[in-house]
Amino acid sequence: MEEQRFCQCCGMPMPADDLLGTLSDGSKNPDYCVYCLIQGDLRATTLEEQIEVNVGFVDEFNKAAGTSYTADEYRELLWKYIPTLKHWLSDEGKLEWVIGRSSRAVLTTMDAEGYPHSVEMDLLGSDDGHILYFSTPSSARKVVNIRNDPRSGVFIARCWDSVSFIGDAEVVEDMDRKSRFWDDRMLRHYPKGVGDPRFCLIRFNGRHVSAWIDRDRFEKDY
Repeated sequence: MEEQRFCQCCGMPMPADDLLGTLSDGSKNPDYCVYCLIQGDLRATTLEEQIEVNVGFVDEFNKAAGTSYTADEYRELLWKYIPTLKHWLSDEGKLEWVIGRSSRAVLTTMDAEGYPHSVEMDLLGSDDGHILYFSTPSSARKVVNIRNDPRSGVFIARCWDSVSFIGDAEVVEDMDRKSRFWDDRMLRHYPKGVGDPRFCLIRFNGRHVSAWIDRDRFEKDY
């Protein structure tokens, strides 16, 4: 079942594509609604202003949700909910939000001649917003590259957001960490399970990130 979409600025449900906000080229953005994102421009409001706008729709909310909040009760509820949406998060929070909703990333390693070798891969998970995990066959070219030179990079693109890391990668041998990211759907590639000698886990440790999220630039060293 498809996850229900909510505007990451005002919180409005967006069950139909015609409620999605638009980018400058007219394409749809699934993170924001048609009222908050118009032709690539996010509506300029403060958190307090946005909450008061929402409070004005308390009757509509009660009718749709079958609740009976007063304006003050609804305002209290909104102060707990709206700040958790993407638009209102800190730069670090937005970065983790984007990574957490990305299933693919491009991992770049350095070959023996010093040239970059880039491959799009499944992103299995992350820690602390800058440590990323991937799986690959142990015989893969990128594994050989990492063992020879750990310098690497990761690029993630999602909607109008992009995240670029430079850092170091390593091949994980620890069985506990490999088990953490094992999924039985991998059995078609590694029929012997998590202990299959062909199953290789790569841990990427980002040292620097440059991100462009919601048209704002963010950089950080780790």
